[in-house]
Amino acid sequence: MPRRGARVFAALVAVFMTVAVPSKASGAPSKIPASLSRKEIIEMRDEVKSMFFSTLDAYVTHAYPLDELRPMTCEGVNGFGSSEGFAVTLVDALDAIATLGNKTAFERSVRKVIEHLDFDVDAHVSVFEMNIRVLGGLLSAHMLASDEATGFKLDWYDGELLELARELGEAFMPAFDTPTGIPYGAINLRYGVEVNETTVTSTAAGGSLILEFGMLSELTGDPKFMRAAETSLEALWERRSDIGLVGAHIDIVSGFWTQAEASVGAGIDSFYEYLLKSYMLFGNERHLAIFEEAYAAIEAHVRVAPWYLESGMATGNIITSRYDSLMSFWPGLQTLYGDIETATTTHDAFFQVWKHYGFTPEGFDVHVGSAIPGQKPYPLRPELIESTYLLYKATGDVSYISCGRDFLASLRLLKTKCGYAHMRDVVTQKLEDKMESFFLAETLKYLYLLFDAALDRENIIDGGPYPYIFTTEAHIFPLKLTIDAKDDRVQHSTPRLATAAVSFMRSFLRGGVTMMKKFGEEGTHKSEKFCAYHSLLWQIGLTRAPERPHNLTERLHSLTGRPNGVHSKRNSVHEFFSRMKRQDQTLFVRVGVRSLISGADQAAVAKRLAVMLERTHDSLRAISKEHFGGTTCAKLNNFRLASSEGTNENDSLDFEFRTNIPFNLANVCVSKAIMRAINLMMHTYANEIGSVWDDPVSQMSYIPVTEWNDGSGSTKEQEDDVEETDETESDEDVSSN
Repeated sequence: MPRRGARVFAALVAVFMTVAVPSKASGAPSKIPASLSRKEIIEMRDEVKSMFFSTLDAYVTHAYPLDELRPMTCEGVNGFGSSEGFAVTLVDALDAIATLGNKTAFERSVRKVIEHLDFDVDAHVSVFEMNIRVLGGLLSAHMLASDEATGFKLDWYDGELLELARELGEAFMPAFDTPTGIPYGAINLRYGVEVNETTVTSTAAGGSLILEFGMLSELTGDPKFMRAAETSLEALWERRSDIGLVGAHIDIVSGFWTQAEASVGAGIDSFYEYLLKSYMLFGNERHLAIFEEAYAAIEAHVRVAPWYLESGMATGNIITSRYDSLMSFWPGLQTLYGDIETATTTHDAFFQVWKHYGFTPEGFDVHVGSAIPGQKPYPLRPELIESTYLLYKATGDVSYISCGRDFLASLRLLKTKCGYAHMRDVVTQKLEDKMESFFLAETLKYLYLLFDAALDRENIIDGGPYPYIFTTEAHIFPLKLTIDAKDDRVQHSTPRLATAAVSFMRSFLRGGVTMMKKFGEEGTHKSEKFCAYHSLLWQIGLTRAPERPHNLTERLHSLTGRPNGVHSKRNSVHEFFSRMKRQDQTLFVRVGVRSLISGADQAAVAKRLAVMLERTHDSLRAISKEHFGGTTCAKLNNFRLASSEGTNENDSLDFEFRTNIPFNLANVCVSKAIMRAINLMMHTYANEIGSVWDDPVSQMSYIPVTEWNDGSGSTKEQEDDVEETDETESDEDVSSN
């Protein structure tokens, strides 16, 4: 029941934004951080707006109609299969131009798109990328340009963008002609699926079509687009594991998973997003029921509080300790769903990575506490900013505005001659001459909305005629309660874990919700305010971009003498990850011992097991000395005799090891130790057991043990230690910066 209450709060504030968010006329006060004045927030919002339009102008001047702008050399480049270009950056940015309130630029850009765009071309394109960037951009711009209520209606406009969207949708349809109904990942717009096209696609690609295809069906009256997207989504869900998880990649012909890792990151992310948003936009209650079952599975098997990692979709066992930057959208989705408490702690953890580098690398090992080699770029991604914006809208917690100041300070460091460049390596802070279309379409849009949310909320999303749903590319689709896409819907079996209670969002779409009172007041967000320290960024000369990027962590450290310039050890990145490294992990290992104990009396079994344990201890010490410099890689914590599945006879030995090193290393160490112990046992009992041994390690699983329920990453005892340490700092020292 408390979770349902949280959903009520979030749905009012975050999902149906313009319904729940009072406009300027309502007189609701905006919350501004004590360290920021209204004037400063206005300046930051206007700076983001200036960044957006100066970059857009540079694209139009130097790159249009090619797909993207090279910001360092001021050249255009195609990246979506057409030699002529699809003007992807411009199409992707159309509704962002409207969001930032420039009707003149919107009209000019719509004309350019209509004049140039043509999908009857020999171009091999990604269905997923063209869907979310181009089809979504065309549909949202069409709804703005054709509706008087939006304030962006163009008198001369006659549905040209919708016609282009229909042509693109038609070109996509041959991709769905597969045995499973899951589309090919790529298609030639003129000739259809190419002969040598791969049959492997991602779950996100097959499961993130329902919003754009559904809206295309709604606007054209042709249900085939919606049906195709629904069939693909259902085909993916039908192949979920017994514990409700889906993998990252699947063969669209055989239906077999080719990558069976489950996560909320790359390859899967927007699959979950579109399940929930399909319900919000179209009232598809089956998709909500699927989402609720999938969400429960993620929380049970992928969450290692406060992180989300990767697990085997069949077992739920954690596979890697990798934080993928695309996971940063998840707190925002949790906010839309109403799980605010979990969203805040997850966001705080993810923000630690940004705080560590000034950016989020593509891959970060949360156990080691560093960016993963080969995964160190920051390609201007928006996901963490998106979640920050949605959390601020839901909670009114002003610390998220300070987070926005962080983001802006970091983005300034990426300014180049004609735009903003990818960070090739967050450690060396070298730039790359690349700027993807989502920098304008999402990153700057969400950052602008975050600052504007603390002010007058005059943008079309927060102050327009409709509530809006963001697609995964941040395109805005209006939530009109008259939309009903349930006709001709394919019938499917009921999800196994269908929720009995009717959710708040269902009741909302059926009508009858009162406005929440006192919106904008600081809510019950109790998590640590990790963003507050960043007033330091303002004070050390980062109000404008330097000639070359600098390592923010090093600058803060040198200025204050403390990791990242923070005073509380609890909030410091160093302490955060140090605690994580100290956090105990548990390894469970099952070893076949049938030959060792079969036919032996109780005394013999006890003796042999005692020798086995002794040999295992000795082997662990030896392996640790050989490979870990003497640091004990794992300690045997417990053991018990067990029987294999389907038998009543004890034939296995279950070990429980405790370790505080990365679990992949612990796996290697423990495996080597057990094999060494087994060899010694075979030598000792060769005559008695006939030199025959069972399959030694039949099962190994890793279970992280976490006590980070409060989002700070510390146990109660650790907190007491930290507080005692913090009290040693004088008030004068704390206030000096």
